[in-house]
Amino acid sequence: MEPDFWHERWKLGQTGFHQDAVHDDLVQHANWLLGGGPKRLLVPLCGKSRDLHWAGAQGHRVTGVELSPVAARAMYQEQGLPFDESSVGPFGRVGSTDVSVLTGDVFALQPDILRSTLGDLPDRLWDRAALVALRPDQRPRYLQALRRVLAPGARVLLNSLVYDPTLHDGPPWSVDEPEVRALWEDAQVDLVDRVDVLEQEPRWKERGHQWFRRDLYHITLPDPT
Repeated sequence: MEPDFWHERWKLGQTGFHQDAVHDDLVQHANWLLGGGPKRLLVPLCGKSRDLHWAGAQGHRVTGVELSPVAARAMYQEQGLPFDESSVGPFGRVGSTDVSVLTGDVFALQPDILRSTLGDLPDRLWDRAALVALRPDQRPRYLQALRRVLAPGARVLLNSLVYDPTLHDGPPWSVDEPEVRALWEDAQVDLVDRVDVLEQEPRWKERGHQWFRRDLYHITLPDPT
């Protein structure tokens, strides 16, 4: 999907993909992802998610990446939180010391950019709806960008959607288990939960889907040391 599409969605307020609560999967798996002391959390394609400030309130350093500065500002404005704006390399930056959002192209992420916002490379990543927002041809580039900036041994909590792709051409796109394992081929990939959420997604039922699944993964990167 092209950047202009997402800019227009945010400009027009067509953000049905946004949810106003902290995501249940993040809360329920926080001990695995964030337990054991302060972490450096990266949240790609974060929109105006409340997840970032929730994690920040637990004592973690958090950086999101979002194409739209409208969304990044709204993350603070709608919660009545102060923020400032600056730039980091090719990215704009919206936020505070502990929770910030880089506004720009996720494919342009570089280690020094995240060191400047997190203090070091991110050792945790929460992918709630980033992978499924990208076309199939974009996903390998997305993984390259992530692997370029994630610390060795980093943990990833990945929320993926799976459905009959003959009934819908994303976004969100269907990304099944074989593709997840192929993209994260040298990492430990554990499917930890699989739920049919069709009853909670009436729009998908109206499109003729008989099932609509959410798959949740724990992914651990290799640590050569």
